[in-house]
Amino acid sequence: MKLEPELRETFMAEAVSEDRPASQVMRELMRGYIKQRRQARFPAPAN
Repeated sequence: MKLEPELRETFMAEAVSEDRPASQVMRELMRGYIKQRRQARFPAPAN
């Protein structure tokens, strides 16, 4: 992925401040995005 240098630096600093690897945070963000998109495309049936 290509990122703006400032965005990357800020993201990395935030991950470090939580004592978490940036890759772990990215995986969580990606999983959340995928879940959100799937729910938008395939809403749960109404009861």
